[in-house]
Amino acid sequence: MSSVETFKGVKLTIDPARISLAAQAQDHGGVCIVQAAFESKTKGGIIVPDSHKKPAGRFLVHSIGPTDRKHLQVIEAGQTVFVHGWARPELWFTWQGDVLAVVRLEDIEAIVSPDGSLRPIGERLVVQPKYDKSKTAGGLYIPDTVQDRPQIGTVLVAGPGTYDVDGKWVEVKAQAGQDVLYGRYCGATVNLGVASEVLIIHQEDILGVIQEAHGDQRQAGVGAGVAANGSRAGGPGADAGAGT
Repeated sequence: MSSVETFKGVKLTIDPARISLAAQAQDHGGVCIVQAAFESKTKGGIIVPDSHKKPAGRFLVHSIGPTDRKHLQVIEAGQTVFVHGWARPELWFTWQGDVLAVVRLEDIEAIVSPDGSLRPIGERLVVQPKYDKSKTAGGLYIPDTVQDRPQIGTVLVAGPGTYDVDGKWVEVKAQAGQDVLYGRYCGATVNLGVASEVLIIHQEDILGVIQEAHGDQRQAGVGAGVAANGSRAGGPGADAGAGT
């Protein structure tokens, strides 16, 4: 149970079961009600006092409004989902000691499996940044936390693809195991553990795919659409992806 006393600014109290979520314009994808959890520790493992706790990026889906975006129909009540840290919930409210929010379905980046792995939504990809083993002049390693975030990483999981607002199928540009280049400020950072951090990025943020050095390797190319299990993503029946 999340304590509303530790989250300032929530004024509205209402039973979520009484809320009938409205349909949204197609480009917004619809909305859902999620229950917030609160960060108990910082990234460095320091316990956060109640007066400074903030909602974590993971939310429990309570209910879902109507949506006509096919790639968003994999989101179901009862799932744990990851919402982009820069996404601003449309509404915060409380009920019986819990803090809840109304968020746009398009702001949900991935479904969090029971084992903690991520299943990216639509054309998103889970990428492991490739930090250099940099050293100071004295030979000391520079930790990842103080290095500039790299713009190259390895795809861990690729989403199955998506339909755009015109109903056209959009394939994913890269597949699991490939190295990709991406924009400096793109992506949502997810901490999977003390020493593990990944990015969830949109395929439009991919600047290029690093090809195999051997000429006899199959060229994936920027236009090659693949599902997370390595098979070609060709439509609504494609697998949504395996865990990281």
